[in-house]
Amino acid sequence: MKDNLVSRPDWKALAAKHPELLLLLPQAAGVAKFKKLSQGGLLFQQGEQPRDIYYLLAGDIQIVRHASNGEIVVVHRVHGGFFAEASLEFPRYHSDAFAFTDCVVLAIPLSVYGDALDNNAAFRRAHFVAQAREIRKLRSRIERLALPTARARLVHYIVTEGVDGSVELDQPLKALAGELNLSHEALYRTLSGMAKGGVIERRGNVLRLR
Repeated sequence: MKDNLVSRPDWKALAAKHPELLLLLPQAAGVAKFKKLSQGGLLFQQGEQPRDIYYLLAGDIQIVRHASNGEIVVVHRVHGGFFAEASLEFPRYHSDAFAFTDCVVLAIPLSVYGDALDNNAAFRRAHFVAQAREIRKLRSRIERLALPTARARLVHYIVTEGVDGSVELDQPLKALAGELNLSHEALYRTLSGMAKGGVIERRGNVLRLR
């Protein structure tokens, strides 16, 4: 399902909840648009020409690529803020982006975002801080996917994404399996074996290393 355009946003109300958007005023106020997507809805797909930079206001977006064997590889999962910034530099998308849950996205024209980076020092600093944070997350993900076993990846995920050896899942196990680049069967077997061995404890959505 393709995205569904709705009315232009109340920019000041949005900026009250998302202060970084204030840095794009007044250029973006008249041209930014909401896009509402139902779960599974497509935001953009590989090969399309980028026209907007996106800011996720609600929900989760997954950015995926398709392997030659048909497997779907989760490249990035977006929980909020700006994403798809790479479209500033490339004429075509290299991945698909779809709504993992019902989502509300703010679409800002590339020209407005690029102009802010060129001419707005405060926005440029905020952009670099956000990018540094994302780089740290991506490095952690790369480290995790390089680990040879499902057990090692799961332990790494709990330690790096949680606090004090405990993480509260905000996604179904099948989605977590995709994020760990595992089949959901492999993840279920690993969880079951670790639980039986007393290595991990699962209570509801919380996984805790024992």
